[in-house]
Amino acid sequence: SAGIDVALDASTGLYAVTVLPTAVYECGVLATAAWLPPECAAQQSQSAADGDARILLDMPLAISLRAVAAATTLAPPGDPATALPRALPSSTTVRLLVTFEDGSSTYEEEVPE
Repeated sequence: SAGIDVALDASTGLYAVTVLPTAVYECGVLATAAWLPPECAAQQSQSAADGDARILLDMPLAISLRAVAAATTLAPPGDPATALPRALPSSTTVRLLVTFEDGSSTYEEEVPE
């Protein structure tokens, strides 16, 4: 699933599942696991056990979106207004605030190319 990340924590040797900011509501087999005992790893043999993990990502509904641009006046790239003395920007950063029905919120920032 694009909404979760499964990674090995090197300090504990355990796997952790993280819900990513891009997660959406979904239910199903979102992760699979296979176990190969360390003594068998050198032979690259078949896993001793494997299985699917059914996961329910029950995300709260987004109820509002607020966009705030760093610059409110832009000029096309190469336009004379981008030169001094006006020096208008031709791009800007837009910050998005999404508020969810459970009262939580998250910021995403789009950086111009």
